[in-house]
Amino acid sequence: MIDQGNGTRGQIQVVWAKSSSGHAMAYEIHDGKFYLIDGQSGDVYPEDEAFSERLGYASSVKAYRVDNLDINDSYIKEHNLVTNSDKAQVSWNNQWIAKDKKLNDLENEQAKTYTETPIDKAYIFLSQQKQALDQKMNELKKQMDDNIKSAQTFISKLFK
Repeated sequence: MIDQGNGTRGQIQVVWAKSSSGHAMAYEIHDGKFYLIDGQSGDVYPEDEAFSERLGYASSVKAYRVDNLDINDSYIKEHNLVTNSDKAQVSWNNQWIAKDKKLNDLENEQAKTYTETPIDKAYIFLSQQKQALDQKMNELKKQMDDNIKSAQTFISKLFK
């Protein structure tokens, strides 16, 4: 894969030995070196570790170069996968570049591609309601504590 050139990115599909399960990971050629990127864990393995730590346990490995392919905008929009294909460069299969970015830049790019779903709206609403209830409960607790202190003061003065 190194001969594909610097900046090459792709996907690797593995089937684990003695198992029917598998895993998908990304790869990138960076500064002439092969790196394996596990999108689930965020781990990046240099070539020697990639084979000993991950790929060495596979009964089959398939690799697909993806950086030279065009993004199918209509499919992405039809399935609500990403709202802006220019921002797809920050997708999970491009972790190496994402790791090189400043956190602010990454968050800003992700925010631009984010589309709020009805579930997100419900979660936000419920979170706001919980915050309001927590605040009200704290206020009531403070009032109750103040009332108890006042009652204790009154009782201590009453029975001196």
